[in-house]
Amino acid sequence: MHRVAVILKRIGRAPVIHDDLVSLIWELLAVGDAAMADRLHSAAGKFRPYAWGVEGWGGNEHTLTFSSVIPEIAETFTRGAERVCAEKAAIAVGGNLFEVFRVLPVRDLRYIGRQITLKAVSPVVASIRGQKGKTYLRYHDDPSGYSRRLTGNLRKRVRWLFGTEPEQLSVRVTDPGCHQLTKYKGGSIPGRFLTVEIQGDPSVIMTALYGGLGERTGSGFGLMMPV
Repeated sequence: MHRVAVILKRIGRAPVIHDDLVSLIWELLAVGDAAMADRLHSAAGKFRPYAWGVEGWGGNEHTLTFSSVIPEIAETFTRGAERVCAEKAAIAVGGNLFEVFRVLPVRDLRYIGRQITLKAVSPVVASIRGQKGKTYLRYHDDPSGYSRRLTGNLRKRVRWLFGTEPEQLSVRVTDPGCHQLTKYKGGSIPGRFLTVEIQGDPSVIMTALYGGLGERTGSGFGLMMPV
């Protein structure tokens, strides 16, 4: 299993900020396996083999989806959510309490081919580094450059995860979607709810499908779902 959906109920009226959601992810991973959560948290490098996103901010019930290229990580998160649900416990994050109402494992795709269309559930982020540090890219400033950056980032992630250079890899934006500015760690991160067509080896498809697309996937960006 690579993906799970968790139905959350929020108790409280305090605004939920992105930093709170990141804390909630770590809490659920730690309940599932504290040692694994510690290893993930302290792991060196900028890539994370998982992605997540939250939908349904209109009321007090939210859907949190978590996925990972590595099944053991997704299973750890699922186990943590199931334990919190079974014990009818609540996790305090920020000024709210979160209860796990339901845990819904998502069936893996039966067949991983060499092409897939994916839509972002959480905003996709891309950046470049220069003499002045990191600069986040905005799609409409340079659409072709944005796609090249996503392609390069995905190539590096595949190489990091599987230890091989993908023979074929391309990312084509078919719908730029809408823009979202996410406040996180005192800054603002621009991202887009893109739809993309990805071509590549099965390892490429697996990485984007379950590990996310773009940067900062471990912090709630770039979660993708098949269209």
